[in-house]
Amino acid sequence: MKYFSLIFLIVSMHQLQAQSEDFCNEALWYQKLQHGDTLSVRCDTVYLLNRFTFNYYQKLLKTYRSQDQRIKALTSVYDDMSMLYEKRVADQDKEYQQLLANFNQLVSGSNTFIQQSNQNLASIKTSLQHAEANIQTTQTSLATVESSLKQEIKISRKQKFKNIVGGFAAGAIVAALVFAASN
Repeated sequence: MKYFSLIFLIVSMHQLQAQSEDFCNEALWYQKLQHGDTLSVRCDTVYLLNRFTFNYYQKLLKTYRSQDQRIKALTSVYDDMSMLYEKRVADQDKEYQQLLANFNQLVSGSNTFIQQSNQNLASIKTSLQHAEANIQTTQTSLATVESSLKQEIKISRKQKFKNIVGGFAAGAIVAALVFAASN
């Protein structure tokens, strides 16, 4: 005798009015029948399969369920990795924002320092220009004073020479007068 396997799948949730409540509410149901058995169908869809096709579909279903567990495990691992990645991206974004804020603060501080340094250099340059002008004025004054001192020294020497010559002449005249008066 041949055995037939019968699998009943409900394709639609709509049931016919004549359906049995306990039979057609099953999502997946099968029953083995022998040759000559009578079956009363009260569902909207029925599939009749031989033993080999039924066994093939049953193996596929078991394979799918075992792969489904693996897929769920892989999906769970992927979700965990995805969450870790998103957390890492968020952490890196936070670190980037902190580094950017620190960098901007350093740039602002550097710009302020540069501006103050430029102002200080400008005031130092102005001071050096004033000092250079004062040095030039002093050098000119020193040259004038030196020239005046040289003239004064010349005049003083001439005066001393005149005084010496005049004193010598007066001494010679007085000596000649004293000598002439003594003779």
